[in-house]
Amino acid sequence: WAAQAGAYLEPATETMLDRARIATGHHVLDLGCGSGEQTLLAARRVGPGGRVVATDISPAMIAATEANASAAGIAHITTAVCPAEAISPSLGQFDAVISRLVLMLLADPAAVARAAWDVIPPGGAFAAIVPGDPARNPFNAIALTILGRHGNKLPRADGPGIFALADPDRLRQVLVTAGLVEIRSEEHTSELQ
Repeated sequence: WAAQAGAYLEPATETMLDRARIATGHHVLDLGCGSGEQTLLAARRVGPGGRVVATDISPAMIAATEANASAAGIAHITTAVCPAEAISPSLGQFDAVISRLVLMLLADPAAVARAAWDVIPPGGAFAAIVPGDPARNPFNAIALTILGRHGNKLPRADGPGIFALADPDRLRQVLVTAGLVEIRSEEHTSELQ
């Protein structure tokens, strides 16, 4: 899955890194790194003079990120088993915070975005990827329909879930509540083959 997800999400991920203005020498925090595809892309951008701190709630995902970084020969990535809700200035200051396919799964995404903002000095950026309109996202929408039909596992309309931030107005409200400024949302289409 990681290789396939990395390929289909790479264009959107590159856009996220562009919007976060990640450049050589920067320090980047990756919230919810998964197996580290976006972590490696960020690390290549910052180069050996920068650093990327990759966090995830899952020790298995952290181990996968570490293995992928080692296989890629990238030594300027550090990792921490840390829920997104637990990030704090104790992790340091970062030029950018990125989050790919995590924000919508959190119980309080505004609190996490606010915590991310607290580790970014003036001039830094926060960029995230969340799935959009379920009608245009059959890969996830069909899986949720099957879970609902056969497993009685429907996500709560007001709770976390894959499409919790699909509405651009709701996403904007979460970010405004977090205190972020100069908010920009854009649609990016990715195709899973």
